[in-house]
Amino acid sequence: MVLKAASRRLCAMSGYVFRVVIHGALRKLHFPGYPSERQRSHMDIQPAAPEDEEAIVHLWHQGWHDAHAELVPPEALVYRTKSHFRIWLREAPDTFYVARSGDNLIGFVSLMGIEVVKLYVGVGARGTGVASALLGFAEHALRQDGVSQAELFCTAGNIRAERFYIRQGWCLIDTFDDALWAPPGISQKFVVSTHRYRKSLAN
Repeated sequence: MVLKAASRRLCAMSGYVFRVVIHGALRKLHFPGYPSERQRSHMDIQPAAPEDEEAIVHLWHQGWHDAHAELVPPEALVYRTKSHFRIWLREAPDTFYVARSGDNLIGFVSLMGIEVVKLYVGVGARGTGVASALLGFAEHALRQDGVSQAELFCTAGNIRAERFYIRQGWCLIDTFDDALWAPPGISQKFVVSTHRYRKSLAN
């Protein structure tokens, strides 16, 4: 997990706008799909900190199994315990950002290059607009980094995610077989059908 200094990007949601500090400048951004009244009362999106590791692992483990457990080869599930997600997180080269409501971590998104790599929301925050807010944040961050065409990948058959990305303006580009992550020392490959989505971030 790559950590970024909090001074680089810090977002807070209050009411219907994001207050975003980028390179010291305060800007207001409007994103579709706002969180519910309960979530709107206080939600921050900010760079992940080392102390967020266990909360990210817990949310990621639960979210991955909810969305993917029935879509991957059963043999791969041996390598999807919380301990394996902890290893995966520590190995991950992408940069993580977390959404908090009060003291609770309710979602996260990670970025690398032109890609939105991971996007997960806790069970209690699903359907509230938190996922839309995280994706909107990710798109803005990539745009600020000079990315004009962003990409993300989704396991084929994850219908909830597929519909969500289409609603958010992402286009399905192609579908191909991709190897799942496996912990170090495991030579066996687990392949799944994977969708590639793309979105223009040009203003």
